Amino acid sequence: MIGLLTQKVSAQSDAYFTKTTAIDGLSTEWSKDLLTFDRKTQFTTAVRNDTENLYILFQTSDRFTMNKLLQAGMEVTLKSKTKPKLNAKLSFPLAIETASDVVDGYKGSGSQDDDASFEKRFLERMTLQMMGKNEARLKGFSSGNGRFSLNKLPGVEVALAKDETKEILTLSYEMKIPLATLFGTNPEWDKVYKTALNIKINVNDIPRGQNTTEYAMLIRGAGRAGTAGTPKTFQSPNANQTVSNRGGSIFDDQYVKLKYRISRQ
Repeated sequence: MIGLLTQKVSAQSDAYFTKTTAIDGLSTEWSKDLLTFDRKTQFTTAVRNDTENLYILFQTSDRFTMNKLLQAGMEVTLKSKTKPKLNAKLSFPLAIETASDVVDGYKGSGSQDDDASFEKRFLERMTLQMMGKNEARLKGFSSGNGRFSLNKLPGVEVALAKDETKEILTLSYEMKIPLATLFGTNPEWDKVYKTALNIKINVNDIPRGQNTTEYAMLIRGAGRAGTAGTPKTFQSPNANQTVSNRGGSIFDDQYVKLKYRISRQ
């Protein structure tokens, strides 16, 4: 595992949303006071709830992570020792199904002209890949399980977007889950409020044996484009960071772990 971040995140009020929540993959309605940035993994995360829903935000400006996420997919796992116990997983975006999907039309020739146009080709490829990310897989949800198109996803809303409100290119992931979908319509709410919700956001590894020559070419611009650096306002006082490790292998999972307590509002 190449990335580990464990945080304890306190429940937040509606004041941490600057306007009505829209699940569009953008962070414009999230207050910066709620965002937590980790220097080593280059991940930004946020979690909150209202009386009906749980909201999760994940962002990265790291090209290495963007490519891996779009190729190998990502999973969000939610666990809690409530009654009944919660053990749910949402897989989105899903991994590509054929190796040719990764590089089709973007192999280039390695010439100086290719170097000059790399950013344009990177953005075009990223846009095409994101257009194909229209399915998700649910496991352990009371509203339904299996593979669904996003517009038919039962009880859950997710969105993936290029957040162009940032100074540099940022891939942003946002989700909304009804509390009833997680805990049922008649749970022991006192137990829910007292029990930590463990959230793991996992960027999957590239399977060993897969042809990664073209993949390596596609991330060669990461050094030129750089990463987000340290957003000055992206350190929530409610986040208790304990462990973090960046790593760098495409053959390892990359993840963050969060601990959250549902607020009574």
